[in-house]
Amino acid sequence: MTVTSRISLRIEGLRTIASAGGIPELDLPYQAALAAVLADGDSLDEADEVWFGVFGIAAGESTTFDLQSLQQRDPTGATIRTVSFDEIKAGAIVETSDSDTGGTLTIGNATSDAWAGTSCLLDDATYTKSIESGDGRFWTSRNGATVDATHKNLKLAAADQVCSGYVMLIGVAS
Repeated sequence: MTVTSRISLRIEGLRTIASAGGIPELDLPYQAALAAVLADGDSLDEADEVWFGVFGIAAGESTTFDLQSLQQRDPTGATIRTVSFDEIKAGAIVETSDSDTGGTLTIGNATSDAWAGTSCLLDDATYTKSIESGDGRFWTSRNGATVDATHKNLKLAAADQVCSGYVMLIGVAS
């Protein structure tokens, strides 16, 4: 079987800036479109596995994805298979909550065995990045970011309100 991984992310939204100092409220439209293509394999610019999952996290709570034991589920929630990555080459994390009810999603800084990727999503095991409701993060790494027994946990935390969305990872599987 040949796998060519194409990941595309298009984010569109409307950012409202509150009125201040006599300046009226302002709505600013924004959009971003990013894409990457990885050929089938396990070398530079190649990948052989894709995983997709959804999340819903209560305010003040977190969830951790073990990148060596990700459950791929069908629409009914039944497990289809387990994915175990050796490297992550590309990915997207999108917070899809409504801007009125969603909060800030923090990525990274897992309690133990935190995953981090140099020039990828996270610079080191304690580094974090934040996503506001309706936004996302997309990243690629030609060489991939290593996943092993001590660098395998990807933590997502909801700061102030409920956060929901999806995660898509492309990489090299064990």
